[in-house]
This record gives sequence, structure tokens and C-alpha cells, in this order.
Amino acid sequence: MLKDNSITRQINLSFDNRDPGQKMKIKLEIDINPPSYSGEAESTLKFPHTHRIRHQDIQSNFALKISAMICRPYTKGRDWFDFVWYVSKKVKPNFPHLRASLIQNDRWKDQKNLEVSLEWLEQEISRTVKLIDWENAIEEISAFVSGQEISSFEKWNNEFFMQQTATLMDYLEMGERAGHSDLTSRLKKPQLRKKRSRV
Repeated sequence: MLKDNSITRQINLSFDNRDPGQKMKIKLEIDINPPSYSGEAESTLKFPHTHRIRHQDIQSNFALKISAMICRPYTKGRDWFDFVWYVSKKVKPNFPHLRASLIQNDRWKDQKNLEVSLEWLEQEISRTVKLIDWENAIEEISAFVSGQEISSFEKWNNEFFMQQTATLMDYLEMGERAGHSDLTSRLKKPQLRKKRSRV
């Protein structure tokens, strides 16, 4: 049970003029068949006391976000809001985890020979961008962000997200040229990189 009227008041659930005595339902979704090759990380939290937690690493988070973006059968503005954040932080997706997630989806289900190269990834994100109704995406995300952030959504359109995709590809290619690698270097998988042609 979660409550916000305990003596320590460690959780503050008083928002939106909610009655403190009102019951709240919280939905937990557990993936009983998660895609393989997820990475892990550890972080230190200092509230309510100092402790360490183990969680999925940010590269694997990004991989699942990309999978959701290109596989989701409906528009979810939060996917694209998160995409911009990951790209701004120059996060490199965990490619083996992304591939494992994709072949669980109906579109690529059981395609064991699916090659997720940079060129393939650029094509799939670009294809998805062109299908998005950005007005619907903005309407969906606006309920979750502040007024200042809402104003930034005015630039959400195909051109803006094509630029974000190009930025992603540029720093991934730079990382490969510099000899940096993600989890692919620790897995005996087919080569995931294929030279991307410029247009």
C-alpha cells in the first residue's frame, strides 16, 4: 500500500487537488519474456536513505525506445519526446538488444537473419517519421509536460525529426570510426555495421 500520510511523509501524493483519503490504483506491467542482451548498471540513491540499485543501462533503454518508435501501431508523442532527449545526450543504443526486441514484434517476428545496421536503422526511423501525425503527437505529450516545454513542440515536424535522426547517425558513425563500440563487441553476433551511403 502506498500512502502519503505516514509520519515520515516519504511519498507526497498530494497533487491535482486530490483528496488525501482517496484510494489510488497503480498499474505494474512485468515483461515475462524480455528481449535478450540487455545491459545493466548500478546507481546510488540517497532518499530516503543511501542505497544502491541495479537497473537497465541507458543504452538498452534507448534500444527499447527505438523499437517502440518504429513498431508501435499508434502515435505516442512521449516516444518522440524521449528520442530527442536520448539524441541530445548522444546515447548509443544497444544494437543486440534492439535486434532482439524487433524480432519479437509481429513485423519482424522470427526473422533470425535480420541485420540491424546503421543504414537499416536510419531508413526505418525515417520511414516512421513520415507516417507520424505530429499534431496528434503534440496533443498526446502536452498533458505530461510544463508550459515552457510545450512551446518547443512548435518545431515538431518531419524536417525536425529527420534532423534528429541525422544527428544520431552522425555521432554513431563517429564513434565507430574512433573505435568505440557498444555491446556488439562482447557478443558473437553477425556484423551489425554496414557502410551507410550519403544522399
